[in-house]
Amino acid sequence: MDMDNNSEFFKWLWLVSCFGPGNKRIWDIINIYDMPEKNSENSLDCAYNMLRSKEARKKLLKEKEIQKAEAVNEEQISVLFRYCAEHEISLICFSDPDYPERLRNIYNPPAVLFYRGDISCLGRELVLAVVGTRKPSDYSIKVANALVRGLCAYELTLVSGFAEGIDIASHISAVRNGGKTAAILGCGLDYDYPLKNIKYREEILRNGVFISEYLPKTRPSKMTFPYRNRILSGLSQGAAVIEASKKSGSLVTANLALGQGRDVFAVPPHNLFDLRYQGNAELLRDGALPIYGLQDILYEYYENYSHKLTNVKQGEKIEPKSVSADYAKTENKAAIDFSELTDDERAIAALLQKHNKPLLPDEISALCGIDISEVLGNLTALEIEGIVKPSEGGRFMLQG
Repeated sequence: MDMDNNSEFFKWLWLVSCFGPGNKRIWDIINIYDMPEKNSENSLDCAYNMLRSKEARKKLLKEKEIQKAEAVNEEQISVLFRYCAEHEISLICFSDPDYPERLRNIYNPPAVLFYRGDISCLGRELVLAVVGTRKPSDYSIKVANALVRGLCAYELTLVSGFAEGIDIASHISAVRNGGKTAAILGCGLDYDYPLKNIKYREEILRNGVFISEYLPKTRPSKMTFPYRNRILSGLSQGAAVIEASKKSGSLVTANLALGQGRDVFAVPPHNLFDLRYQGNAELLRDGALPIYGLQDILYEYYENYSHKLTNVKQGEKIEPKSVSADYAKTENKAAIDFSELTDDERAIAALLQKHNKPLLPDEISALCGIDISEVLGNLTALEIEGIVKPSEGGRFMLQG
């Protein structure tokens, strides 16, 4: 990592130190010099030189900005470089060829990203954000785990925010099922937050990357999380909302995704009267793509990414060829292993296997002695896991 004060790293960090991470004023200043006769390197050079010129600062900056700019010096930037090197924190700046291309094209992209891990996983052709509440229902956790596990069979990178609940469940499901994952933080990379999730840090690092636009030692705040959400959605082709109330932060990510031209998916509410799913209901009402099964996401990207969906032909139903050894499809239904299912899921799967014909949810409820609302939830989870599939007349049957 070059610490020379003529390097692009140095200049970008100078801008970030003057204005602060995520401040769109960085781009206001860059754009002043982004003339047709000037290339991007010249724009950066001009902005950097302006910030170091007392006379130029007075012409273009506000009083508070002038004060911040005057406080920045070469030693401060050099100390930051050394700190990052000592703590195994890498940097990538906007003008770097390896800067994530999807992120480059959003409104107010981060001028500098700090990261630990393998940032190249963001270059995969299919990158999906999976988000949701910090206090999810058991059903939502089950859906998130199954959905992510299935997607990992198609070499997707899962992006989320490392928060408790849906975020961490998605990260862990990805890394434990052969996938890649990117955790986007609302604090410095060296800040231990949230404490409950720190135990998963090394596991995620072995299979992905931690990213933040915030300088090391930056504490999380109410403002840092909404700002980081534009990065979370910006890195992805789409955002899947698993569970969100009316005021959930996940809706911020969904709205940012829409503004960035990304796809928005939402899991239909487990219970229409449960306020925990009110955000999902509103997203679906406004046109979000519903997730009834894994294929709903795969269909959306089939046309451009069919080479990723191995051995699936146009017009065929798209289903995971191999989610895991436990859920592998086979012509011999008796060989299917249901050992990792919940008791209710196992009972439903065993019933369908025994009858060897499609059954209505009401019939399953009566025969298994499980409440109909629970049957519907478990059928959705089993469908996402690739174990059951819908049939004619609202009935369900085993895959295979």
